Amino acid sequence: MKRSGLGLLLFLCALTASARPVQLTLWVSGDTGGILPAGREAPGRPGVITHIQRQAPDGYWIDIGGSILPDAPDSLRTPDVLIPGLELLQTRGPSVFESSPLPWTLLNVGILPQYPEAEVPIPPLRQLRHPDGPELTVLGLLPADTPMRVPPPLLRPLRILPPEDSLQNILAELRASPDLPILALPEGADPSAWSRTFPDIPLFIEPASANPAVIPLDNGSRYRIRPGSRGRAVIRVSLTWDTVQQTFTNLFAEVEWVRPPDQNPPDLPPDLIRRLRLLPEAPTPADLRAAFIQRLLERGQADMALIPRLSTRPPPHPQSPESWRVHLFPRDVTWMLVHTDAETLRNWIRHDLPGHEWIGTRTGATRILIPAPLAAAPPFRDGTNPSRPPALPTPFTARDLLFPH
Repeated sequence: MKRSGLGLLLFLCALTASARPVQLTLWVSGDTGGILPAGREAPGRPGVITHIQRQAPDGYWIDIGGSILPDAPDSLRTPDVLIPGLELLQTRGPSVFESSPLPWTLLNVGILPQYPEAEVPIPPLRQLRHPDGPELTVLGLLPADTPMRVPPPLLRPLRILPPEDSLQNILAELRASPDLPILALPEGADPSAWSRTFPDIPLFIEPASANPAVIPLDNGSRYRIRPGSRGRAVIRVSLTWDTVQQTFTNLFAEVEWVRPPDQNPPDLPPDLIRRLRLLPEAPTPADLRAAFIQRLLERGQADMALIPRLSTRPPPHPQSPESWRVHLFPRDVTWMLVHTDAETLRNWIRHDLPGHEWIGTRTGATRILIPAPLAAAPPFRDGTNPSRPPALPTPFTARDLLFPH
């Protein structure tokens, strides 16, 4: 017995001596806008990549909002997990996920009953597996009212399930796993309510904002974090994996501001480098607005269009094309081409639509461009006559029209 007890003691001592803590770094960015190195206000994807590579290149990277470079070279680092947002669905639809090698994830997505042969193109969760044992489980959610914010042609065949129910259904599995669960909250959600309702989740990610923040919960044992929009700030999360206890400890999060990269960042395709090239002279807001409206109506083959009200002031970096794109369109947008009659159009124009204005010729107007986020909801959705041609999305976005290649 004594020898057995001594052997066990020696074994435990050896195990303790061989155990070592595993340090992990997690980077969280949001709404990086694809590229957008337009100065300090919008370092964009290249700025975030440069920051991560300089600080802790071995860390895991989560990007929320779905800001991607679809034609980026293989040499350019991509996030370890991508969580799409409403802007991506409003401008690209689910086609961006089909046959995509990128690590998208969304928990509350299914298929509409009228598409029985379709498959969900987005896995419900992503697991980040460290070679020394620790694993992280990342989940993303879309808001319950997504169908009212994304026109049906851009959302089909996806069905958005209630986000709270979707998380409740997987909660028992998360509790039984040693993985660290990380939840990206749906846009428009009440972060405080979610963190109270789901105390088993140690790390909540809020949608990106101009005001990045780290909010400790339960004396720092849990966190809500909010990355800076357009790549302006990332959240660095540090934690430790205890290889003996098989648990995570020392969770800590902090805001790190991102500097803009060089105007000609390396490893980008030539067309993207051209997109970053400074203008020979700064245009005036009025001239740029007039050119934008002309291109929109011509390329959209429309008589009238509803557009976001554009700023009359120049951006902080008026010779940078990306600075104009971010300044005039903080959220990129596509339009739906709707065929309507004069009476319906008059009803639409009478509605109060804050932050938007009508442009074009009203006389005899029948082909109308409606921003995709508005086209999915009343009054436009209710005013569509099913006997007319279906509304179709434009193949371009607002930012595409400002400085066409």
